[in-house]
Amino acid sequence: MSANSIGHDNSVEAVSRFIKLLTAVPGVQSVWLGGSRSPKSPKNSLVHAQSDWDLQVITGTVNKSQVPSPSDLGIYVDLYWPDKPSKYATQVWPVDETGLFNEHNMQKAGKA
Repeated sequence: MSANSIGHDNSVEAVSRFIKLLTAVPGVQSVWLGGSRSPKSPKNSLVHAQSDWDLQVITGTVNKSQVPSPSDLGIYVDLYWPDKPSKYATQVWPVDETGLFNEHNMQKAGKA
């Protein structure tokens, strides 16, 4: 877990927008939520408002320079590039297994 930078947004809405940016990058195959925010994580009960978001991006061949930096966008996300998702990761794209980033849920909350 990294320290939250002052002014960085760690809201579901900000992370959802960032995931949409990631999915537009050619070669991105799937995006997974890891770390304490993953519902499958044994540390999930320790999540608090200042917790960062750990996104695992599974790719074919991707030029990482095409991927916007979360920090440059003011979003509180750590990006990882594993060959496969970690044991406790939960898929958020193309299928949102968490329900957090589901377009319907975002619209219900008036955030989409």
